[in-house]
Amino acid sequence: MSNSVKQIEKYLELTVLASESKIQREVFGYNRTESFEPNKKYADLLRRGWYKDLYERVEISVPGVRSRIFYYKGRRGEMETLLANQGETVESFILKNEL
Repeated sequence: MSNSVKQIEKYLELTVLASESKIQREVFGYNRTESFEPNKKYADLLRRGWYKDLYERVEISVPGVRSRIFYYKGRRGEMETLLANQGETVESFILKNEL
């Protein structure tokens, strides 16, 4: 199967939250720390699906870290409902679980 935004969308329907690196590794088998191939193709695919509104991107602020950290999640909203029932937010879930 060729790489597509639909693969990312399906993956995110089954995953609570995923970083860009995790999506690239688990959906496409691409590990940016072990490859000489640039990640531009995979990053562009990820952003293309986000621009098409197939899934959401969440920015997380980590105390003491200046870089911007993004996680992606499916559009279904099930995660927010589950976390709200437990009295948590997406940000607190990520920080607590070190995703």
